[in-house]
Amino acid sequence: MPDPADRKALREEASVWLARMKGPEAQQSRFAFEAWRRADPAHDAAYRNLEQSWRDSGLIAHTDTGRARSLSRVRVPFHGMSAWQKTAAGVAGIFIVLAVSLILYHTLTARFAVSQLANAVGVPRSVRLADGSLVTLDTDSAITARLGGSRRSIHILRGRVRFDVAHDPAHPFVVDAGAGEVVARGTLFDVDITRPALAVTLYRGAIDVQMEDHRGVVGATRRLAPGQRLVGSDTQPVIAAAPVGADRWAGGILSFDNVPLADVAAQANRYSSHHIHVASAIAELKVTGAFRAGDNATFARSLGAALDLPVSADSDGDWELGPR
Repeated sequence: MPDPADRKALREEASVWLARMKGPEAQQSRFAFEAWRRADPAHDAAYRNLEQSWRDSGLIAHTDTGRARSLSRVRVPFHGMSAWQKTAAGVAGIFIVLAVSLILYHTLTARFAVSQLANAVGVPRSVRLADGSLVTLDTDSAITARLGGSRRSIHILRGRVRFDVAHDPAHPFVVDAGAGEVVARGTLFDVDITRPALAVTLYRGAIDVQMEDHRGVVGATRRLAPGQRLVGSDTQPVIAAAPVGADRWAGGILSFDNVPLADVAAQANRYSSHHIHVASAIAELKVTGAFRAGDNATFARSLGAALDLPVSADSDGDWELGPR
């Protein structure tokens, strides 16, 4: 059963989105709202329930009960007003409703910051969250951040992300990566969901990782130490030393240590619209080195020179690495 604090936090989050989607920022917020709504069925349910309550509160004014409640609070007979007084009263009422809505919206937003962050294909970029944590999004990566309530919650939608978490023992920093959940309080780590198996790499501090298999079975919590990487797609992940240079991607550098050429090309292709294609006959050749991401033309020529392979460009600007 969901934690009461989490249910309350979700209701507050849905309230922020309702205020935003019923207000002047609706069009600008549509993309982020739909991403939040699709991220979890609970998000959609909470929003629908709140929206229905909002509609019901508007409809009650047209019932006998609603009219009776309204009349009991009237102090000045409306029918005794002149036309311009009625108009002024109506306008004043509209302004009061708008003012209350804006106060509610800004109060909830301040208490419960919700945002979606995304990075297109290209070099990594860093963003400072409202709690002071620094998030670095790799190429073609996106997250939803929910800061408020009893914990700080991040949902990774795609890609690879680095978290430099601001220390706050009272509010754990929880990252939902689909196949697993990472809990931190003040630390530095990467979460990568670009491959079939989730990868979590810790550089500083300590984090707890809990995996979940395709049946929804949750495994034991595992604590990582700095320099360790957890890799797995079920409740029995493997923990080992992080590869040398694993932390360099945030600076736009790709590091490989005895990695098959096909995998190297696949990683490089994530950073560019012009791809490197590798012939099947040389797909398993091993590559060791460091290269700057995003410049596949230079990367392809460097690979060709290092491995003594022919390199050619096609009419689309892609690069072909052929057998010797």
